[in-house]
Amino acid sequence: MLIAALVMSQYQFDHTVKFVTFSGEEEGLLGSEVYAQEAKQQGWDIIGVLNCDMISYAVTSNDGNNLLVYVNTASEWLYTYTFNVNTEYVGYTQLIVHHGGSPPGGSDHESFWAQGYDAIFYFEYTETPYYHTAQDTMAHINASYAVKNIRLAIATLAELAIASYKSNPPAAPTLTGPTYGVINVEYSYTVMTTDPDGDSVYYFIDWGDGTNSGWLGPYSSGQPEVGKKAWSAPGTYSVRAKAKDINGVTGAWSTTLLVTIVVDQAPSTPIISGPDQGKPGVPYLFIFTSTDPDGDALMYYIEWGDNTSSGWIGPYSSESPAAITHTWNSKGTFTIRAKAMDSIGVESDWGTFQVKMPNSLVLDHGRLSIFLEQFIERHPNAFPVLRHLLGLL
Repeated sequence: MLIAALVMSQYQFDHTVKFVTFSGEEEGLLGSEVYAQEAKQQGWDIIGVLNCDMISYAVTSNDGNNLLVYVNTASEWLYTYTFNVNTEYVGYTQLIVHHGGSPPGGSDHESFWAQGYDAIFYFEYTETPYYHTAQDTMAHINASYAVKNIRLAIATLAELAIASYKSNPPAAPTLTGPTYGVINVEYSYTVMTTDPDGDSVYYFIDWGDGTNSGWLGPYSSGQPEVGKKAWSAPGTYSVRAKAKDINGVTGAWSTTLLVTIVVDQAPSTPIISGPDQGKPGVPYLFIFTSTDPDGDALMYYIEWGDNTSSGWIGPYSSESPAAITHTWNSKGTFTIRAKAMDSIGVESDWGTFQVKMPNSLVLDHGRLSIFLEQFIERHPNAFPVLRHLLGLL
């Protein structure tokens, strides 16, 4: 029994397991009677008692492969339970379990029956003839048979108590993410913890509105996970997270993250103004203007139509123009696209503006002729100057 307790101490259980030895059994079950009475008086919820009394005598191989289990009517379920456990683990127990019916004599399980608790009585297949004699010694003990029977008792205990590997709980996770947002917009929250035993972990996020993420994972210790959430109503929500390891051991809650969700309107589509044509290699200035109905500050994101973008630029006050330059390095027609985003993260629609970049300056030959005629008329002696001007053109 001490070895069984040592083995089981290396694991953890969802229910309490107690190893108890009783004195006064031969004098009338005195020890177990007092114990069972006190258990009843104190309201102990004892699921079942496994009484191992005389389980170590076996001379023949037949004796060493069979075990009797005595039971009363109320405890039939417990016999069926240990029978099924033996079937599951017969490769370890190497036993055949037999229903013994009512026990032939008293043993400590009867004290528990008297108090309304369920109990079964494991008993060797052939009773030792050395019972209550000076010859009841280690010389007449079959240790291999005893090990088989104890294995069955341990397996039954472990199944009843729901065994798992002994482990320490993960640390309270860190939880990071936006603390301000708008309704119906999805936000990402990162949760991360480490497990002292290096076990993989699951994460659970309580969104503060009566919903949760469920258990996410498993993930390696130290590996973050991202949970996503959109709230459908304005308010302040208490978001928190916890972790459990793969053995089901749960750690403490994270620090609560207060998330304020409001109703917000998108900024207006940006108005883009600036030159609509130019020369490659020359920087040009463009003005971007948007208005936020809620008065929030704005950021601008600009795509220049040449596979380059500005990234988010700002912030700028609502309605304040954003003056930004850009240079195109090749000829072509380019469509500038720009959108605005308020401080809550709500984005506008795209505004567009088209720019042409020819190879060189486009000349109006009619206007040029008139200009040259007027120039000659006013400056008849300026032929060298005119020739120089034509050379420049």
